[in-house]
Amino acid sequence: MVGIPCFDEAGTIGKVVADFRRVLPGAKTLVIDNGSGDRTGERAREAGGFPDPYAAKGLSGRSHG
Repeated sequence: MVGIPCFDEAGTIGKVVADFRRVLPGAKTLVIDNGSGDRTGERAREAGGFPDPYAAKGLSGRSHG
């Protein structure tokens, strides 16, 4: 499993997920969206990643300022 923490990365998360899936094709890619206000989770899902359902609801630790 690959875990990718992110915040407001809609413009780049698709490529990041695709790159991990290419290099590690058997790994599940969990995207830990830390309360993004953009479409980070949607873009991650489109690229084949699995957005963390707890992070999407603001239940994970928020490390950004």
